[in-house]
Amino acid sequence: MILKSILAPVTKQHVQKKIIKTHPLHLFRIIQDVDDYVNFLPLCSYSKILRKAPDGRSFDGKLIVGKPPLFSEEYTSRVTVIPETLTIQMESIESQRIDALRSHWSLEEKQGKNNEVHCGVTFQLE
Repeated sequence: MILKSILAPVTKQHVQKKIIKTHPLHLFRIIQDVDDYVNFLPLCSYSKILRKAPDGRSFDGKLIVGKPPLFSEEYTSRVTVIPETLTIQMESIESQRIDALRSHWSLEEKQGKNNEVHCGVTFQLE
């Protein structure tokens, strides 16, 4: 029983809501620009959009993250963008160590300069 619990996958979840001064459309463009992640995300050594759906609303993107030689993980995610609602959803579809990785961004323009960002991330490691 103890061995089974030690070997069981670990699932973690983080959900956050923030009020920001940045216009939500500006942040939406940054989040969907996977090719540029390597230039500003800590521990990201590679980021590339691999293929896009004909309608432009979804694409597959590859990231390599970590601190080699200690840890490095390469994974591919399917990203779905919904510009009308300023929503972005991501789900890993290929990875060596990550069983599941999902994130959801929802941006909302409010009156004045206070805009809302809702972000949730769930991951499961082998």
